[in-house]
Amino acid sequence: MFAAWAVDDLYYLADIDLTYFTGGWRTTGFHPNVIDLTHTRWATGSAMTALDLVAAAIGALHMSPKANGEAYDLGSFGKGDKPPCPGCTAWIASVRSEFGWLTEIRNSLVHQTVNRGLFGGTDDPDDIRPNRTEILLPNGSKNPVRKVIENCRALAYRHVSGFFQAVIDGTA
Repeated sequence: MFAAWAVDDLYYLADIDLTYFTGGWRTTGFHPNVIDLTHTRWATGSAMTALDLVAAAIGALHMSPKANGEAYDLGSFGKGDKPPCPGCTAWIASVRSEFGWLTEIRNSLVHQTVNRGLFGGTDDPDDIRPNRTEILLPNGSKNPVRKVIENCRALAYRHVSGFFQAVIDGTA
């Protein structure tokens, strides 16, 4: 349930982001770059949380409790620590195969200074939307914040709903 709410949180964020960058920014008093970085942290954190909550459910359903009492997360499942459920192992492998960009952006925002391109805008007060912050990844790719939000939402939705479907199908 909480994983699904984390995905819903990303839909809510996308709506707020769209509202802000279609005129709402004029009334907040916050600089658009501050909003962009805040929304990027929110998106990457929520997407990672959704995936980790599913991993915690997999651990609770199929693994022995950890000695320290902590919940499982995606980092818990290493080479020798796999759930006996083939559907769960496949889910973990699927998530890991495509979430590298998410962890790069999230870790950059949480643990260090992220490389980003900031734009100063123009004299036109309606010309804010094209001037969004771009997140620069170590591989050189540029990701506008709106695209990061949309990608986080899509990744979380795909994998959380995929896990729920596997539970319904009896494969997880």
